[in-house]
Amino acid sequence: KLQAFRMTGSQALFSEAMESIVNILASCIALYVVYYAAKPADRDHPYGHGKVEFLSAALEGGFIAFAAFLILVEAVQAFYENKVLHSLDLGIGMLAGTAVLNFTLGFYLNTLGKRKHSAALEASGRHLMADFWTTVAVVVGLTLVHLTQVFWLDIVIAVLVSIHLIREGYQLIRKAIGGLLDEEQISVIKQIQSLI
Repeated sequence: KLQAFRMTGSQALFSEAMESIVNILASCIALYVVYYAAKPADRDHPYGHGKVEFLSAALEGGFIAFAAFLILVEAVQAFYENKVLHSLDLGIGMLAGTAVLNFTLGFYLNTLGKRKHSAALEASGRHLMADFWTTVAVVVGLTLVHLTQVFWLDIVIAVLVSIHLIREGYQLIRKAIGGLLDEEQISVIKQIQSLI
């Protein structure tokens, strides 16, 4: 995605590249966190190490929000510079290929996270699935830009992606804080009540 941005100069592709960089950072952190969370309870951690997964999810949410901020800054600069886009057809093709990869990996991680009750894996899966839908929207938008040659639409797409990322980052942070603070889960309470 970063190479596609460099080739085209598209702000929408820059937004996609920033989100992918966040995905890579978050995945590296999640890999370690899942390993650490699986450690058994010890004298210093009598309830185990599982809560660290919520920290990972909150950190990922923060990364997403930061990427959204960078995308907005870049989009504003591009608006004033009035850049012309190049090789959009090739950039769109490269982006579509990444969408397929993100969907496959995101679906797998989300399913595995739910099955293993892993907040870190589920957060990574949700992020990749959100990235898939964002990528699909950007592919459609850039196809429209390519067909119409209305280049300011590229900046509008980038801003819309950043708004979407702010929302996604907030939801991840909110869910992580709820888990860290042992927020009541109404669905779990109802499930327990149905067993009584």
